[in-house]
Amino acid sequence: MPMNETKPENLGGTNRAGQQIDPWKAFYVLLAGGFMTLLDISIVNVALPSITLNLGATSSQLQWIVASYSLAFGLMLVPAGRLGDVFGRRNLFAMGIGGFTAASLLCGVATSANVLILARFIQGGFAAVISPQVMGLIQQMFRGPDRGKAFGFNGASIGVSTALGPVLGGLLVSALPLAWGWRSIFLINVPIGLIVVPLAMRMLPAPSGERQKIRLDLVGVILMSLITLLAMLPLIIATEHASLEGAPWWMLGIAMACWVVFMAWEILRDRAGQVVILPRALMRTPSFVLGTAIGTCYFVGFSGFFVTLTLYLQDGLGFAPWQAGLMQLPFAVGGTIAAASSGKLLARKGRSLVIIGITLSLSCMVALDLTAHFAPQGQLWWLVPIFFFIGGLGNGSTISPNQALTLSDVPVESSSTAAALLQATQRIGTTLSIAALTLAFFVTLPLPLRGQAASEPGQVALFSAGFSNALHVTEVAMLLAIILGLVDRFRRRH
Repeated sequence: MPMNETKPENLGGTNRAGQQIDPWKAFYVLLAGGFMTLLDISIVNVALPSITLNLGATSSQLQWIVASYSLAFGLMLVPAGRLGDVFGRRNLFAMGIGGFTAASLLCGVATSANVLILARFIQGGFAAVISPQVMGLIQQMFRGPDRGKAFGFNGASIGVSTALGPVLGGLLVSALPLAWGWRSIFLINVPIGLIVVPLAMRMLPAPSGERQKIRLDLVGVILMSLITLLAMLPLIIATEHASLEGAPWWMLGIAMACWVVFMAWEILRDRAGQVVILPRALMRTPSFVLGTAIGTCYFVGFSGFFVTLTLYLQDGLGFAPWQAGLMQLPFAVGGTIAAASSGKLLARKGRSLVIIGITLSLSCMVALDLTAHFAPQGQLWWLVPIFFFIGGLGNGSTISPNQALTLSDVPVESSSTAAALLQATQRIGTTLSIAALTLAFFVTLPLPLRGQAASEPGQVALFSAGFSNALHVTEVAMLLAIILGLVDRFRRRH
């Protein structure tokens, strides 16, 4: 069906004026809002060296600038989905866009690294408010084949934003003066947000008259936040001190104790019939448990890689921001190609498809690791894109298929909770990945070299060693994901 045609059964409600909405026009508004939040995940990486120079950010502050967004995103996803059910998805979507726009403005005018960290945390929190409303409104507005088509277009926008982020960020940082180059990657969201908010209020379906009671597992959310922070802090403190010895690793033990308390709290609360983050029905579903573990390990290895890659290409090898952005484009192209065909392949290959995808991604990382040590610097401009294309094929064959397999056996009454929890664990994995990989990268560099570009062969070798150390973390995490995938494959066959 053409995009401008609408069947009566697809009309997802009325707007605040009581008029029937056009679901496809409303869908464009959703895409615009979701695209902003997705673009901000990848666009900031290429600007990190410029932020360091302009704001004098330390290595640990760089970790927080990237990780605070993912941290807030992951922690807010579950309660944000529930708030959308209570107050109306249109209202939460518009509020999320408004808050995200204001936070982007605050990022763009930040006068210090700490202000930028705070603004990024706020930005990530409002991005989490937007995300579940997009998915919920698509389900509300569409039926039958059009729902699949809408989800397909939404998936394509993820690939486009992933591809456009590093390229657009690199072009802006390269074309504009230092102080404005990195600021523009945040300020670009402001005019978009000012347009999307009124369109959302006018074109998206109004909430029903009934308002549900707010039921949230606040203790569970606090415990999840505490566990994540306790796992992150030793990594960030070690980066700040440039030594693994001075970090408070005992915090990891407290994080494990908090995890035990969290599990006990969730079980007791679920037995009492109250709202929980992790229902017992999900704990008893092996495909969900293993699939979530696979996705978390993969995101721990995959997400922080692009931060260290940008620092290596720009500070270590002297590539311009636009060059570093273009070199990452084949990754998004390969991911889009693989994701487009993964639906058909999943029906035939099942868990084997995910194992193959992670193996391709791991092969890309191993090839980049060897390249950092042995390939002449002048050959990197064509070697890296080839490896990235292979890695993109692996990424596109991993994330969406693993999500489908993870949720395949989840009880219907727990499906929304399971989807939100899966996304939350992936974002928390992203946060830990950024902290762990940047630690492995920076701990190799002497303090005077951090935030500075390499100017002699010996310094380039140090950057190569740091990048290789970060890749070792990625390789171990992906290898663990493959092992868990093999366990799930064996379980499914027997």
